[in-house]
Amino acid sequence: MDGRLSTYNLKRQKLHDEENKNESADRIGNFPDEILQHILTLLPTRDAVRTSVLLKRWQYLWMSVTNIDISETDLPNMNEMRSLFLNFVERVLVLRESSDLRNFSLTCDVLTDVSQVSSWIYAAVRHHVRSMFLQLRFPALEKLSLDECGWWNVNAVNIAAPMLQTLTISEDAINHDNCRFFIVRKNLKYFYYVGQLKNDYYIYNSFSLAYAFIGLHGILNESGRLREVAYRADRLLRGLRYVKILLLTSYAFDVLKDVKELYASLPILYNLTCLKFGVGKAIDFGCGAVAKMLQNIPNLVSLIFTSGICLSTHHEEENWILNPVPSCFAAHLKSITINKFRGRKGELHVVKSLLENAGVLEKMVLLCHHNFSGGSAREMDVLRLLKMPPRASMCCSIIFPHFLR
Repeated sequence: MDGRLSTYNLKRQKLHDEENKNESADRIGNFPDEILQHILTLLPTRDAVRTSVLLKRWQYLWMSVTNIDISETDLPNMNEMRSLFLNFVERVLVLRESSDLRNFSLTCDVLTDVSQVSSWIYAAVRHHVRSMFLQLRFPALEKLSLDECGWWNVNAVNIAAPMLQTLTISEDAINHDNCRFFIVRKNLKYFYYVGQLKNDYYIYNSFSLAYAFIGLHGILNESGRLREVAYRADRLLRGLRYVKILLLTSYAFDVLKDVKELYASLPILYNLTCLKFGVGKAIDFGCGAVAKMLQNIPNLVSLIFTSGICLSTHHEEENWILNPVPSCFAAHLKSITINKFRGRKGELHVVKSLLENAGVLEKMVLLCHHNFSGGSAREMDVLRLLKMPPRASMCCSIIFPHFLR
């Protein structure tokens, strides 16, 4: 008797639960479409689409949601279901109504289907999306070039590509995008940047970096903009602190030296063996920033000035000295190359000071500017002057275009 009563009670409880469940479903089903669509907006798109099988009324509700949130990581056995995932995203974007999007979030791998993934992003832009979050992983990508891309209304970009070795970024010269880039790649070997640092770049764990080019260009007249660019340049340089060969334009050097609190605490570049100052203005030794930067490169072997050197007018006196003397001068610096050499008093004073302090220097290359006057006789006079003691390394060869001493 007790057994039959227990069974009866269980069935009754089960029936009661089902009635409550149906009653709850009926209550939700009685909500206006606007409320139901708002509820669906709070769900991942995969779950919102699933509600279409609940009731006939729900079949098309998900097509009006203003948020799309799609993640490949939500799928089990992603490798096996890749084609299903691609088809699912295509169907969502095709079947959805043409109303504007509020948010678009996409997390997925990008393999050989780059054009397809790009079409999804373009579809969101066509629907005037207000906020977009993209987490695109490139597991096989080795080279990435972002050439004059427009990043307006994009807050942040996270570059996730575990095999990435070469990254090239060329900024759009027109738009002031103000986007943040996060680059965390321990396999990155080559980094090239050209622009005016309209965006902010955060680079982490660049332990394998062999070569980096910071091609900052443009005349920066606004003081507020100058400080912003200076701090971004400092942040970028710190992210590249493991690099072995570094090329800086003179503009990049200028913005760093013009903000004193930055060049006073420049990062130490222990791995750097070759520093090249690229095209632009001549590098001014009179400001003190050159010596400070070189002081923070303890293992520098080669130093190149592509656009020449100079000494500020108020420093063109015999009392100017290289201070502090960089530690690399004593044990590592073996080669100095100076382009566009005119043989002026300030230049000669700097070159003489370099020769007096570089203890293991093997060669000093002076490539004359086309305005170098005096011809061979003048070159011989300059050579004679530079060969006079004191010189820290008597084994150093001073090289002109047609002379080797």
